[in-house]
Amino acid sequence: MSKGPYRRVHRVLDTSGWYCLAGEYHSCGQCAGTFVSYDHRLLRQLPDGRRGLFPAVLTQKLACDRAVIVHMRGRTLGNSPTACRNSTAELHDDARTALATSYYDCRRNQ
Repeated sequence: MSKGPYRRVHRVLDTSGWYCLAGEYHSCGQCAGTFVSYDHRLLRQLPDGRRGLFPAVLTQKLACDRAVIVHMRGRTLGNSPTACRNSTAELHDDARTALATSYYDCRRNQ
């Protein structure tokens, strides 16, 4: 049963930028507990196929989209955090360039 929105919104790192992930409180009738909709105790009850659809990996303070993790796995093992940051920054630059190019193409065709 839903008990309303959760007050904290996670800012999630994605390959094309950032997005926000919001949740809501749910109450359990059996244990009288209250859980956030993306709590790991709730997510692990889902079948593997459904659990894999959840878009992000969450920690206490940070969140990362699974697409970024998949992209980093393609790299060699032992990359430093700086190399991962630089690679993600390059992906963000590519996404911004593609967006700007499509904008200018639309303006030119008008």
